[in-house]
Amino acid sequence: MGQFGYFRIEHSSFNRDEWGYGRVANAAHYGANQNKRGHVATVGIPLYDTSYETKQAFLELEKLGTRKNARLGDSVIVSFPVEVSEPHRLMMMERFLSKITFGGRTYAQAWEHVDKPGNPHFHAIIIDRDRLTGKSVGKFGHSRSWRKQHGLEPNVTEWMRKQWEDTGNEFFREYGYSISFDRRSNLERGLDAPSEHRGYSNDNHLPEVGNKVSDDLLPATEDVREDDTPMLKSDLVGVDPVGTIKFIHDTKTTLEYLHRSQEAIKDAQERYEYLVSEREKVASEAGKYQEESLPILMDSYRAQERLSEHQTETGQLKGRSIGMFGYTLFRTSARKSAEQAQIEAHNAQLEANRVEYTRKSYEHKVNQLSAQASQEERKAFAYQAELVRMFGEEQEIADAEAMMVSGIREAALVVTVGEAVTAYGEGLITEDEFRTFLLEGGYEAELQLLDEGNGMSL
Repeated sequence: MGQFGYFRIEHSSFNRDEWGYGRVANAAHYGANQNKRGHVATVGIPLYDTSYETKQAFLELEKLGTRKNARLGDSVIVSFPVEVSEPHRLMMMERFLSKITFGGRTYAQAWEHVDKPGNPHFHAIIIDRDRLTGKSVGKFGHSRSWRKQHGLEPNVTEWMRKQWEDTGNEFFREYGYSISFDRRSNLERGLDAPSEHRGYSNDNHLPEVGNKVSDDLLPATEDVREDDTPMLKSDLVGVDPVGTIKFIHDTKTTLEYLHRSQEAIKDAQERYEYLVSEREKVASEAGKYQEESLPILMDSYRAQERLSEHQTETGQLKGRSIGMFGYTLFRTSARKSAEQAQIEAHNAQLEANRVEYTRKSYEHKVNQLSAQASQEERKAFAYQAELVRMFGEEQEIADAEAMMVSGIREAALVVTVGEAVTAYGEGLITEDEFRTFLLEGGYEAELQLLDEGNGMSL
C-alpha cells in the first residue's frame, strides 16, 4: 500500500440521564434526512423498512426497556477516502457495523450522506441492547472486569477508531486498493481533509449556546472540524454593527460554554480521583478488619461445635435439671456443662454477628464509592465527548479557545459605543448582547450606567 487514506471518525456515547433519547433521536433524524441520504446499512432493523417513522418507533421501543441511568448507545460519523467506490462504501460500512455490534448482537443503523460528493460519509446510531436477551451489552461487548483485565477501560472512542482502522485495512487489502488507514492524526501523515470537511457551509458564526449545547450543534460536527477559522469570522463584522455585536455575543456564549465544560470535566475528574482514593482506603480498612476479625468468627464456630457435643439429636441440652416455681433446684454436672457451653456459644454468636454486620457495612461502603466514582467518570467522559464533538481533540480545543478570544477582541474594536447604544435603543439587540459588547469592549462607565438604569436605554 503506497499511501495513507483520509481517516476520520467521530464518536459520542449517550446516557439516558446525561442526554436522553431526544439527542439520540435528533442524531438519527439528521442521519435519515431524505435530502442527504444515499445507501442505508442496518443491523437488527428490517432493511426494507428504513423510514423515519419506523426508526422513531424503534427508538421509543428501546426507551421502554432501558434503565433510568443506562447507557443508550453511540452516535458515530465515519468518512471514506475518495478513492473508495460507492458500492464498496456500503460494503465497508456493513462490515464496520458488524464489528462494533459484536457480530450483530446489538442494533444499529447507518445512513450515507451524498449531498457532498467530495466528502463521502455515513452517520450511524448504535443501541446498546442485546437483540436476544434485551440486556445492555456494554463497552466492547464484555463485562467491566473483563475489560479492565484486558486493558480496554474506558476509552470507547479509541476502540471505535481501532475498529474502523482494522475494517478499512482489511477491506483495502481484500479489494486491491493501494491505500491504508492509520488512525493517528491526518496532520501527522501530511494529509489534507477534503474541502467539504472544512468550516460551516453557509453560516459564518457559531449558534447560540445556553446552559447546554443546542441540538442544532449535533449534526454540525461533520462540517466543523479541520479548520476552526470560520468559527471566529463573520461577513457582518465591520460591515453591520448589529451583526457584529450578535457575533460577539454568540461567540462569547460558546466560549463560556467551553469554560463551563472544562470546569465540569475538572470537577468530575477530581471527584472521581477522590472517590477512588476513598474506595481504596475503605477497601484496605475492610481487608485489615477481615483479617483481624477472623479469630472471632473461628471462636464462634468452635463454641457452636462444643455446644453440639452437649446437645441431643433433637437439639436439647444433655443432662438433667429439676426446677420449681421458676427456680432450678438441682442440675447434674452434665447439665451444668451443657448450659455453660450454651452461654458461651450465645455470646460468641453475638460477637460473630457484630463482625458480619461490620464486614457488610465495609462492603456496602466500597460498592457505594465504586458506583459514585463510576458516575463521576461517566460525567467527565460525557463532557469531554461533547467538547470533542464541537471542537475536536485537546489541541484543537485549545486552538479554538484562542481563536474565539481573538475573534471577540477584534470584533469589539470595529463597533463604536455610539453605534451599540443606538442599536440597543432601537431594540435591534438584546440587553444581554449589549452588555456583552460593553464588557468585551472595556466600556466600564457605560456598563455601570446600564446596571444603574436597570436595563433602560442610556
